[in-house]
Amino acid sequence: MEGKEGVRIIFGSRFLRVYKKLPPETQKKIEVKSGLLRINHFHPSLHAHKLHGELTGFWAFSVAHDCRIIFLFLDDGNILYESVGSHDLYDRL
Repeated sequence: MEGKEGVRIIFGSRFLRVYKKLPPETQKKIEVKSGLLRINHFHPSLHAHKLHGELTGFWAFSVAHDCRIIFLFLDDGNILYESVGSHDLYDRL
């Protein structure tokens, strides 16, 4: 599924709470990777993948080695960022 530059990214409250506490360097990486996600949902550097188990329906992509974003593709074509954090964030949802 190819993205379009008109794709909006909507930030969930959980995502925003954590994002505000991240270092500026990590926030910048998120901005860069979000730009890639909007244009090509499956850009190789994102390592986007479906989640399973209790998180079935969600997807995740890598921002950096120790930082991932969990998101949903919405029916209207936009993307909802649910949460951000290290790999253990999968256990906290």
